[in-house]
This record gives sequence, structure tokens and C-alpha cells, in this order.
Amino acid sequence: MKNKVIIFRMTNACNLNCKYCYDKGNHTTVSQENEEFSLMIHNIIKNINKIWKNKDSSAEIIFHGGEPLIISVQNYKRLLDNIKMLYPKVKFSIQTNATLINQEYINLFKNYNVHIGISLDGFDEYTNKYRTYRNGTNSFNTVLKKIEMLNKNNVKFGIIMTINNNVINNESKLYKFIKDYKLNCNIRPAFKTSETEVDYMNNEEYYTFFKNLFNIWINDKDSGIKLHQIKELQDEFVKVLEPNYCNRSCSSSGNCFNNFISLDRYGNLYSCNRTYNNPEFFYGNLDNISIQEVDKKINSISKIRKTFIKNSKCKGCILYKECYGGCPANSFSIYRTIESIDDSFCESRIKIRMYIQNYLEENGIKKEYLEMREK
Repeated sequence: MKNKVIIFRMTNACNLNCKYCYDKGNHTTVSQENEEFSLMIHNIIKNINKIWKNKDSSAEIIFHGGEPLIISVQNYKRLLDNIKMLYPKVKFSIQTNATLINQEYINLFKNYNVHIGISLDGFDEYTNKYRTYRNGTNSFNTVLKKIEMLNKNNVKFGIIMTINNNVINNESKLYKFIKDYKLNCNIRPAFKTSETEVDYMNNEEYYTFFKNLFNIWINDKDSGIKLHQIKELQDEFVKVLEPNYCNRSCSSSGNCFNNFISLDRYGNLYSCNRTYNNPEFFYGNLDNISIQEVDKKINSISKIRKTFIKNSKCKGCILYKECYGGCPANSFSIYRTIESIDDSFCESRIKIRMYIQNYLEENGIKKEYLEMREK
């Protein structure tokens, strides 16, 4: 049986205070995090062992937070060595704000082949203005220096870029930034939280941004960005050319409940990091519940949502087979029930698909163009 991807919550502490952060209510102070973590490594391994029954199968763990690099290199080494001893095929990933990266962490990433995801919004302090330290200082320049360190050390990483409407009409600058730093980006609009100061995008604004970015990319024939460097362009562009193309985002399988599970160092289980401390998605604590009981809860929640979606407005949508009702965490944040869909950007995504399709038809662009761009 395939092992679930574990999203492991290293810590609830974070050194930033991002305006739109969905997790802000769970953040704690940094003090004594490492002392406590060090004492819990044995129990963490025990709980991972309860979830991953198949030691010969592939396994993946994504380190998350809070900010996971608040935990020391020494604690990571102990944890990773213990996991690799039990699961030789394990793959490690980390999602970080990158502000705490230093040479020690870089050596750790290289030694354990850790895939790195970095959060950075836009191409300057203005477009990154919602990602600040607790004193209000913008984190952009610090993160840029860390990116340069990673590049200098030949460490691969990806960027998760959460955009707001301040990038509209700045698409050329954003494109140049991605090209100059040779970034691989997952660009997505911020989803609304209770924070009212954030300039969230609406459907029309996201469509405008995406259309402008697509036009810049497709007309940059001399030294353009490869499709895979902007994941959203790849997903939409290739989908028009290849109907069976699979979007690999976490919720796009329609089976994210069974593919992922979130574990914290206390043994608490949730559907993912987005639903941490949400009782609707709480499976239980591994001290008090068996993994078989957890699986029953997962199957029950998954069945309820799938049944609802199959009978919802998603059923006849052209995007249905690639999003399956969208992210459960996002849909819950909008409608406060598991029986809901994430329809916040459906309108813009359909318009984007149609725009690209019309462009390709009008300009006679075939699959050969795609293949050329990927070489």
C-alpha cells in the first residue's frame, strides 16, 4: 500500500507576520522551541512509524510550520537520520520563508537532498509588502539574498508566489525578475482571510494578470522563460494542447484526503497544514486513536465531499476533471462546511483557458511549438 505524504508541522512558531496568512492564529513565540523539539524526536519517529506501514515503499515528508527553519540544523539531522534509517526510499521537502537560511542549512539540504519551496511575493518590496517581520520590516531583500546563496551553492528550489492586485500592470517586471533569477514559480492569488488591509484579487483582476503574463511569455521568442518555470502557464497552455495533461497540484487528484495527512510533533492528525486546529478536519491524536480508525474518518470525510461535488455546479464544468471541486481547505474557509466547493477563481480560470485556446487557434500554434519551448 502506498504511504501517504506526511505534511509534518515542525513548529507553530514563526518569525514573520504576513498579512494574509491563513495560519496566523496558530502561531506561537520562538522561545525554547528547539529544547522541546529535541525531547520529542523519539515520539515523532514513533508516530511516523504508525502512519507509514510500508517500509519498502516510497515515502515523502514535507516539513512545514509556522516557520520550519526555527528548528535547528542539529535537530533536523537527528530527525532525518532516524527517518532514513527506517524508510530508505524517503524523500524530504520543506516549505520555508527562507529568512533563516544560512550555510549550515544549505549543507543540510544538499546532504539530505531536501527539495526547497520558498515563499516570496512579487519582484520587489512593494509587491512583497504583505510579507513582513513582526516589527513591520519587509522581508523581500533578505529572501533575495538567501536565493542568491542557494544559487551560488547550486541548490535547487522553487518559489511559491502569492499575488495580490498590486502586480497588475507590473507583469513585465515580474517576468523579467523570474527570468533574471532563473526561478521556478508557482504563482497563485491570495485567498481571502479576515484581514481587510490586503488588496485581494477578484476574478477579473486575476484574469487580466494571467492574460498579460501569457502574452509576454508567448511573444518572448529569443530568450524566454521555459514553461515549467511558471507552473500556471504550463498547466493552462499544455491543457489546451494535450487534454489528458495532469495538473499535479495537491487537490487536483480529487483524492487529496487519501494522499496527504498532516502530523504535528504532539501526534495530532489533520487533513493538511491548511486545516490545522480546525475541528472539522481533525482526525485525532495517535496516542488515543489507531491508524485504522483514522483511515475510516478520512474515507468518511472524503465520501461526503465527493458526493456533494458530484451533484454540485462543478459537474458540468470544463475544469471539473482537473480540480474536482478545488481545495477543501479553501472551500471550507468560504462556506464553513465540508460540503462545499472552492469556486473563488473558477470564472477567471475558465476565461484564461478560453483565451489561450483562442490564441493558439488564431495563430496556428501546434504541439511542436510547445516541444521547442521545452528544449
